[in-house]
Amino acid sequence: MKKKILATLLAVCLCVGIAIPAVFAAATNPLAISTLKVDKASYAIGVSAATAGEDVTIVAKATGADGKDLKLEGVEFKVTSDNQLVVPDAATLTCLSGDDAGKIVIPVGTKLGKANVTIAANGLKATTAIEIAADVYPTSVTVKESKTVVATTYAEKEAKFEYVVSPSNTNIPVVATWDASVAGMATNGTFTATDATAAGAYNAKVKLTFTGKDGKPAELAAVGVLNVVKAENVKTISLPASMDVVAGQKAKAPTVTYNPANANAGKVITWVIENETEKTKEVATIDTKTGEITGVGAGSVIVVATTAGNVSDKIQVNVVGAIKATKVTLDKAAADLEVAKTLTLKATIDPSNSNDKVEWSTSDAAIATVKDGVVTGVKAGTATITVKVGEQTAKCVVTVKAAAPVAPSKPSKNPQTGDSLFANLF
Repeated sequence: MKKKILATLLAVCLCVGIAIPAVFAAATNPLAISTLKVDKASYAIGVSAATAGEDVTIVAKATGADGKDLKLEGVEFKVTSDNQLVVPDAATLTCLSGDDAGKIVIPVGTKLGKANVTIAANGLKATTAIEIAADVYPTSVTVKESKTVVATTYAEKEAKFEYVVSPSNTNIPVVATWDASVAGMATNGTFTATDATAAGAYNAKVKLTFTGKDGKPAELAAVGVLNVVKAENVKTISLPASMDVVAGQKAKAPTVTYNPANANAGKVITWVIENETEKTKEVATIDTKTGEITGVGAGSVIVVATTAGNVSDKIQVNVVGAIKATKVTLDKAAADLEVAKTLTLKATIDPSNSNDKVEWSTSDAAIATVKDGVVTGVKAGTATITVKVGEQTAKCVVTVKAAAPVAPSKPSKNPQTGDSLFANLF
């Protein structure tokens, strides 16, 4: 019997001995977070809500070394505050949920004031501010904008309604519920049509509920417009025959022409490189959603665009070697410009067949803006306009002046008598 008990104890010890190092190993290998941030620079809550036990929910987002969002559910955060009356230092809090974000519920105090709050995890920190302020109750609500959806099963079938509360600094928690009596409308404001949805105008109603000044339930409501239109499916699409992309540069998706021109359904495109292999990746790659093409090395690939309705076309993409600019000059080193007027700067590039990207910029968009060399005066002041071609740059200093006042017109005179023509009217 003693041997049996000893053997059992030994087995338990061995299990514990194996398990404990494994637990510590896991603890010393935390989630590899490269960046950490919160979704708002500050959060506000009314004192009555704080007194009633409302908390503040901070939404944290993190990315890994590859720049992709990380799931934070279960990650533990240490929360510290510089104002204990507003936000007491919290013990380690755990993210409640989130695919690409984590919700951290922070208990607040009941004293008016502001606290700078830091959340920390895995050696990284993010800061925000939480304020308990005098109650600002909502007085009205409006639906942000009307929406148009297509009676289809494609991506154009969906719209998300939003509401706006006045005043904008209200800090009383509200619960928004959208009227789901309209077929296809969800209580969160998302409307989804089908190819059987009848075309027409519908009401998108939202109701806000909250605790009023008197401590009793209060409501506000608003109505927006939902337009459902008949689907006109894409029948064919066409792309240009070919396009050039410079190795080492990115190019926007090829221009798609839809037939019929008024098509409104099934227009979402998926982009691929035909028969993609490791060899084609040495020539070009493509973003399957946006169609952005990245030139890698000299050669050609075929890009295929396919709609949601399985309509497709092809384009040949030629990746050419970079021809570097060795010099760029502008036709003006300095220029004067009136407010609301424009001037065009001309860039001369050497060699003229350079395929380096041409980029225009302004030192102060509040003074002057620039697009493709066309400068527009915004307000009086001085701004430097820069054109960059590859690694070469040229600049023009633009002085913007207030528009000259319009001189009052002088009365015309009778060429025979010299009298003002106005005199003949009396």
